[in-house]
Amino acid sequence: MNLKPQNESAFWAEYQNEPLPEDEPDDDLLTADEIASKASGLKRGEIPLDCSHLTMFVDVQGSVLFYLVAAWTDQFTGHVIDYGTELDPKLPLGSHFTLREIRRTLGRASPCARQEGSIYAGLERLTATMLGREWRRDDGAQMRIDRCLIDANCGVSTDVVYDANFWKSFVQARLAVPIGDTGCLSLFGSKPEHHRLLAEHLTAEYRVKTEGRGRTVDEWKLRANGLDNHWLDCAVGASVAASIQGASLFATPASRPARKRLRLRLRLRLSELQKDHR
Repeated sequence: MNLKPQNESAFWAEYQNEPLPEDEPDDDLLTADEIASKASGLKRGEIPLDCSHLTMFVDVQGSVLFYLVAAWTDQFTGHVIDYGTELDPKLPLGSHFTLREIRRTLGRASPCARQEGSIYAGLERLTATMLGREWRRDDGAQMRIDRCLIDANCGVSTDVVYDANFWKSFVQARLAVPIGDTGCLSLFGSKPEHHRLLAEHLTAEYRVKTEGRGRTVDEWKLRANGLDNHWLDCAVGASVAASIQGASLFATPASRPARKRLRLRLRLRLSELQKDHR
């Protein structure tokens, strides 16, 4: 059953001997240019007036920490207000690079530490900076990040995050909602070229609708090996965090929803890394 949430097609083919039918790509998704153009006009780090939740997600890539911060309304309208990498927190807008090209790595920042120790040191720096910061809302109110989730995909630290395919579909649906409508996910700033790299991460995967045993599910796959999708994972994780905080597409201003319980297991356990670091 551990294989099923990771790769449903492999589960039915290898363990049940009942392979699902061949699937066809469903590429009716926004392009990188369309996503990059969804700019709200707000400054970087500025929270829209109607937002009451602030979440962050960190994607660990062994040598680099990617992060994304998003503000949300109770009705799951979202705004990406900041994103970057831990060693370049003020990522110049319009920058373009791949994971393989990054030279300022966690290992270089902590040359005496093993990989897990350098990851832990990076997480300490990043969370101290971001979680201790006050973020300005459009009405002048100061907010702090309500919930930060951390994901990892390196070596022995790897574990399973359940429902990943559902949440990737959820994020793509939010990106497809026009600005101004409830449930839309937009970006800060006003120049699409500033978000080209982010948009490439958000479109690095395509959706395959897989049918079998009376149900249809979305399965997300990289368009090509080696493409960077790390800020996509961050957007997904920030959405999960918002759901935990109580955001819901069915919420009304007069009635905040109860917090939804999610079966989410973080891939990275800070207590274990701290033990190794010591």
